[in-house]
Amino acid sequence: MDILKDLNDKQREAVETINGPVLILAGAGSGKTRVITYRIAHLNINYEVSPENILAVTFTNKAAKEMKDRILSLTRSDQFPWINTFHSTCVRVLRRYCTVLGFNRNFLIYDSSDQYNLIKSIIEEMRIDEKVISSESAQSFISSAKNSLKWPSDTKQAFNDYWSEKLVEIYSAYQKRLKKNNAMDFDDLLMYTVELLEENPDILSYYNDKWQYIMVDEYQDTNHAQYELVKLLAAKHKNLCVVGDDDQSIYRWRGADLSNILNFEKDFLHCLVIRLEQNYRSTKNILKAANSVVMNNISRKGKTLWTDNMEGEKIHYATLSSESEEALFICRKIKELCYSEKRQLNDFAIFYRTNAQSRVIEDMMRRESLPYDIFGGLRFYDRKEIKDIVAYLRIISNPKDDLSFERIINVPPRGIGPSMLDKIKNTAKKTGLSIYEAIKEFLKEVDSAGKAKPSKGEEGLAEFIKLLDWLTDLAERSSILEVTEKVLEETHYMENVIAKKTSREEVESRTENIREFLSSIEEFDRSSEDTSLKIFLDQISLITAVDKYDENVEKVTLMTIHNAKGLEFPVVFMSGMEEGIFPHSLSSVNEHEIEEERRLCYVGMTRAKERLFLTNTYRRRIYGIERINLPSRFIREIPAEFMEIDNGWPAEPDAYDRRIAENNYRAVRPGSSQFSRGSASSYPSFKTGNQRELTYESDNEFSRGTKVLHPFFGKGTVIDIKGEGEDTKVTVSFINAGVKKLSLKIANLQKL
Repeated sequence: MDILKDLNDKQREAVETINGPVLILAGAGSGKTRVITYRIAHLNINYEVSPENILAVTFTNKAAKEMKDRILSLTRSDQFPWINTFHSTCVRVLRRYCTVLGFNRNFLIYDSSDQYNLIKSIIEEMRIDEKVISSESAQSFISSAKNSLKWPSDTKQAFNDYWSEKLVEIYSAYQKRLKKNNAMDFDDLLMYTVELLEENPDILSYYNDKWQYIMVDEYQDTNHAQYELVKLLAAKHKNLCVVGDDDQSIYRWRGADLSNILNFEKDFLHCLVIRLEQNYRSTKNILKAANSVVMNNISRKGKTLWTDNMEGEKIHYATLSSESEEALFICRKIKELCYSEKRQLNDFAIFYRTNAQSRVIEDMMRRESLPYDIFGGLRFYDRKEIKDIVAYLRIISNPKDDLSFERIINVPPRGIGPSMLDKIKNTAKKTGLSIYEAIKEFLKEVDSAGKAKPSKGEEGLAEFIKLLDWLTDLAERSSILEVTEKVLEETHYMENVIAKKTSREEVESRTENIREFLSSIEEFDRSSEDTSLKIFLDQISLITAVDKYDENVEKVTLMTIHNAKGLEFPVVFMSGMEEGIFPHSLSSVNEHEIEEERRLCYVGMTRAKERLFLTNTYRRRIYGIERINLPSRFIREIPAEFMEIDNGWPAEPDAYDRRIAENNYRAVRPGSSQFSRGSASSYPSFKTGNQRELTYESDNEFSRGTKVLHPFFGKGTVIDIKGEGEDTKVTVSFINAGVKKLSLKIANLQKL
């Protein structure tokens, strides 16, 4: 069976080169996932390499699942157990060998919010002023050290000032607390795996023999720890294939090391370099424009993307007077394209450089009644009610988890006061016991004291421990779903916590989140071979925002450009294209940072398949300060032949709303159950509410020189009029918004 017949020449070369080190430079939209999956299938089908002997690692569960699904369709086999993320692969190794490192096999994985909370409590205990060393800065310091494979003892020699030494102390205390809690954070998963392999030659030899062929996706995003891990695992057979794009390296701020891909040929001798330059995603205009931007970088391997796709529309570039006008312009363009090109709302994505830019866009989306979704916002598993329930499950799995104990010891309220809790924590600290063990010792002392009546707090503690012991026993013979339902039932969580929220909307939202969590457990039970609580907790700890992205939801997607990597959309708006915004002001003094910003711009542009809009403003208020910014240098790096200056609004900005109001067309997409012809109730969520009938009592109602007021542009003067009746167009010079050409029928102008 020729499974390679659908590949282009370069893709086929990459798939068929199976021995020795191979660097595949895969440009945006060039089919890198296809190459990896076909390579694995080729090894299995044509060379009879066992799935157990192939390791493929990537950065998201979504990408790993996509690989597995594609390989299944090619090989008719789902026995490829080692296609995972870096972190998932490390978890599986550590579950088997973590006792060598002094951990129990039921160790917990702390996510970034757990990490932050633990660091914050350590800073408070050390009585360090948060204004001097914040929890965020300490968290960043620790993560950076771990990415470089540096333990606290390795960082001590690097600093000699007082506060740097304090950071090292925080790091040291943090690691001790993790070990005491039988927990690891995300960075530990990599760091401990490298340590395990380096210090245990027999374990390294086992995995060297096991994984004869290794493939790494998104290699440009690897940090030093991941680089060392890959180097160790590929040391024996040297059949290492890495796929990446130096032009899409945008995570330097979280430890990604561009030199890993730039120096691959030096690190792995006799390496073959294959460039995938044919793009299957974007139009010619978008691709040429993106190429013209990224070519200004010096630190790159060099390649030029090309495509057989159509020429496509030129890139639309618009400069608006303010961030509000920019947001309104984007909303109206979306409506126009839904009307004129019959597009769906999920065709559109709005990108911004920083999260602070989203507020104005969100406000305008609501004002214009356009459904939207923030991608990469609060993670589902970071919501309070979910973290509360997960904390119960984590304690059941690992009673040493002090962080979870502190979280739910008074959830729901049990009358356990701060002084009692401090006493227990101090006992735990002095004796080296976990909080769970310290509570049991405390209750023994209460019993031996022979008090006539325990205090409310003591009763609460006793009931709490009794509940946890019962749930732990239940977990040994029942499903995760049954245990979770019992947690909710026995704690009366819905009545004692959820029902006490301030608004009905919040109660409903949190209730729906808990129902969704129960559904996720049911899905886990159906789809997983190992349905143990330990595996479930691992899975939800490793879920990222992109894993939950649903491209079929009919909403406009809003996100930072960093979060857009790996996604694609028919229509993309890149807002805030101004110096100081994008590129960010913090990168302006460092050429390496500017180059990363340029790569980020390239990533944003190449997410667009058919249409790309770039917008900026004359003035912008952000972080409470009004700024007048120059257009982004990246705009100036795009040749004029690929650009079209968009001087204003769609000819009829309310046409989309009018279509809905007339109720004579299927909105968004034919056959949609949400928007169907003939149902007046199907459409109100899209009406802007700012339409009114204009009567044309005379042709002279508006004339040159008439002072007018526009609901968004403010005050202005009519300087020209063309057409008659409903076709009348007026040109108005606004005081703050400049000159605009408007349809009189829908402009909502008022005489002054």
